[in-house]
Amino acid sequence: MNETLLESIKLTRFLVPFLLIFAFLLGSIPFGLIVSRMFNLKPMGRNPQRGEEAKKARDLWPGGVLTFCLDFGKGLLAVFLATPEGAQLVLNLLGVVDVGSEMVPLTATWGAGFAVVFGHCFSPFLNFRGGKGV
Repeated sequence: MNETLLESIKLTRFLVPFLLIFAFLLGSIPFGLIVSRMFNLKPMGRNPQRGEEAKKARDLWPGGVLTFCLDFGKGLLAVFLATPEGAQLVLNLLGVVDVGSEMVPLTATWGAGFAVVFGHCFSPFLNFRGGKGV
């Protein structure tokens, strides 16, 4: 076998699980909570549940837009990094150059999309409770 092909297979075995874990952790960042705390918003009502601060932040013009952009951006970033171009960018930053585009299968891109939504819904930073995954 070709030595470059063997290195590509070894990198694929490392890169795909890394991208899926990274997508889950990226998706689990609670931007609604962060933005609501940044704008000093308190949950309304007598039962402050998990999402009340995010709902209040989305009702406010700058907080809602910022929350949407950050939530949309984390999904976009996770899926982009799981494409061959994004994986090549990551590998270039790690110092690996000239790896083929067949290194990241299409299922890894789909998996990263599901992982980022799963991380958004079950955030370890919020005791495995989070967004609605819309």
